[in-house]
Amino acid sequence: MVYRKLLKKWWIMVAVFSLLTTSFYIYEYSQEKNISFKTLMGTSQNLATVLSQHHPGSKSGKCRLPVLDPWHSSVKSLVKDPGKLKCGVSQSTFENNTLYVDANNAVSVSYRIIQRPAGDDFSRSLSEPFSISQQTTNTKPSQVIPGISGCLIHIESKKCLHPNGGELQPKEGTPLVFHSDCCFRRIEFKMAEDKSIVHVPSGLCINVKDDKVVLDKECSTKFTVDNGTLHVTGKDLCLGSVERLPKNNENVMMGRSCSHVFGLVTMQGKGVKASTLINADFIRVDIKQGDGKPDITELHMQAAPKPDALKRVRKPTGIPINIGLIMFDSTSAANFIRQMTKSNEYLKTRPTIYMKGQTIVGDGTTAQLCAMLTGIAEKDQPEARRSKPNSKVVDDWRWVFRDYRNHGYVTMYSEDSPNYATFNYRLHGFKNPPTDHFGRYFWMEGERHRHNAQCAGKDAMHRLTFKYFLSFFRTYKKKSKFGFLNLAELTHNDINPIKYADEDLMKLLQNMEKEDFLEDTILFIFGDHGIRYGKMRQTIQGKLEERLPHMSITFPTWFPKKHPKLYEAVQHNSHLLTTPFDIYATLQHVLSYPSAPKGIHVGQSLFYPIDAKNRTCRNAGVEDHWCPCLNFESVPINEPIVKRLAIFSVESINKQLENEGSKVKSICHKLTLKEIKSASREMPNEVVQKFKQTNPNQKCDSCEIVLGGKDENTLAEDTAYQIQFITSPNNGFYESSIRVEKGKPSLTGSISRIDSYGNQPDCIAHDFPHLRKYCKCK
Repeated sequence: MVYRKLLKKWWIMVAVFSLLTTSFYIYEYSQEKNISFKTLMGTSQNLATVLSQHHPGSKSGKCRLPVLDPWHSSVKSLVKDPGKLKCGVSQSTFENNTLYVDANNAVSVSYRIIQRPAGDDFSRSLSEPFSISQQTTNTKPSQVIPGISGCLIHIESKKCLHPNGGELQPKEGTPLVFHSDCCFRRIEFKMAEDKSIVHVPSGLCINVKDDKVVLDKECSTKFTVDNGTLHVTGKDLCLGSVERLPKNNENVMMGRSCSHVFGLVTMQGKGVKASTLINADFIRVDIKQGDGKPDITELHMQAAPKPDALKRVRKPTGIPINIGLIMFDSTSAANFIRQMTKSNEYLKTRPTIYMKGQTIVGDGTTAQLCAMLTGIAEKDQPEARRSKPNSKVVDDWRWVFRDYRNHGYVTMYSEDSPNYATFNYRLHGFKNPPTDHFGRYFWMEGERHRHNAQCAGKDAMHRLTFKYFLSFFRTYKKKSKFGFLNLAELTHNDINPIKYADEDLMKLLQNMEKEDFLEDTILFIFGDHGIRYGKMRQTIQGKLEERLPHMSITFPTWFPKKHPKLYEAVQHNSHLLTTPFDIYATLQHVLSYPSAPKGIHVGQSLFYPIDAKNRTCRNAGVEDHWCPCLNFESVPINEPIVKRLAIFSVESINKQLENEGSKVKSICHKLTLKEIKSASREMPNEVVQKFKQTNPNQKCDSCEIVLGGKDENTLAEDTAYQIQFITSPNNGFYESSIRVEKGKPSLTGSISRIDSYGNQPDCIAHDFPHLRKYCKCK
């Protein structure tokens, strides 16, 4: 009787345990599929069927991918609404080689063509200005009085005061000169109520220093106006020149002769409606407004047809389809879900596959795009770092867009961050443009006309980029096209501003659908990696998001029916670990189909099913430091091996600084270990650690697993570690990945800095940019 009661209780416990376990898995499934838990529990659907559905976080295969909650509590507080982006209202447009101007208060309108100097990837040039409209109704010079702005004109010579060099934002200490160019926004001055004279665009004041007239932050020089002469208050000095009639670029002087008369000039604007044909990709439009209002500069980009590209004929091999790639810097799969809700909803209406296991193959953008665009890791490329002797430009790397061009495609590449460009920041860049349409020199000019982080001229940078992309497709409507966009400024430093682009990306996709471009294009929308530093990166969620960037691939509606095996292979692979190397192989497969792509050293085409049981980080080209499949468990920071590895990491940083020579060693501080923040160790999963033996059961002779307590950790001296630590004197927050073999440590990849180093490495930033994250200048 007692035995029966015990047996009954045992069966009840088993049933309860089974129910709880089943409910847990159903809950996980409901979260993944965005189905309410209540709905699933309330259906009559067979529970076994629910549990048999494929789960991307399952343990099948070599790599167990994490399933991240985009709204995890550790990151939810970091997600902010950026509000509305305000860049101003444009008074000009540029499309189909035609510039249209509709200005309501214009004194003059002109444009300049933005050009690339031959063989120079680090500068841009401007053509001479081409006038569209010129008004001649200047106001007569009026007396200089507080509160009124305009151009300070030397009455007798009719020359205006200019900051030397003509910059809109001159540096402190810039001398003032005379010049006959009158009257522009960059030379607008205003007398303040305290009688100082302010250069309006820069906010600097006219100041007297050692008898020189310069622009200065200090507004200590006051002026008294007497019949048009400008007296320095409290001194027997007046504004003037050495000669009675100063020449162009002659310095403005302070002297005892008070015979030079000045006035304030503005010009009256009129409404201007005009258009003109311009056969160029990039232009700058300058609108000089009247009545003392600020000048306007607007920037435009389009794809002007190139005769050579129009003559190109696509080769008969391969899949006859366009390729579009739109990259958002520092955008994880989770952040794309958080921020790009409208674009996501639209993509789901098309044959779009989300690559849930897309990962990274190195640190930063360059590593990802080397793999994606050349199929070769950066470390295996010919030396191109600017800090290294005998290094060269990157023209001879095996660029995929060169292969597409040779196949008959028209090509385009645009990256909106010229100062931190993927192949220019640390590398020599290109001697010759790598594509038919190349946006770099446009963005170099755009950098001079940014009035906030996301606007250039009067338009959002991402909108300029999207217009360029659409123009490229329209210009070459009947030609095969390969277009690559890199939007970096919007997303590089913050997870939130990408939301500004959500509606605009959706509209771009809708326009491409309306004009049938999506029906002949494979479109990749992706991030190179997740956010790499800051508060987000210092969470476990952030660490995984860095390694799991967004990647979606949208196909034409006919593709799944015409190429079912190819489409099904991509669907199969979307649940597995994939890398930029695989994207490169896929791009090559488009050209070689039905033959297999050649020259693939790492990765494989997504048009072939990846063997899940054999796909590992190592054979996919992913180093341990970046592998999202690793199972790490926390280690107490007071373990002796943890301190030993942290010291080893700091010594490795110092050794890298010392290896660059005496110059770096003499100007950078030697680092010491200040604090260990966290440590984790790669270990087998918990079941492996607790495994003891197997016993027979109803299924087989070794199907019942017997578990016990965890065994003694004998792998402590023979496994991988990740250490987060802080150094002194730079308070740098670093993370190192270390492989220990028989007690001997070695770094896996480079040591990452996961906080912002600011201006700490300014003394070496130009000559040794690869050492920025390690150097604190003395």
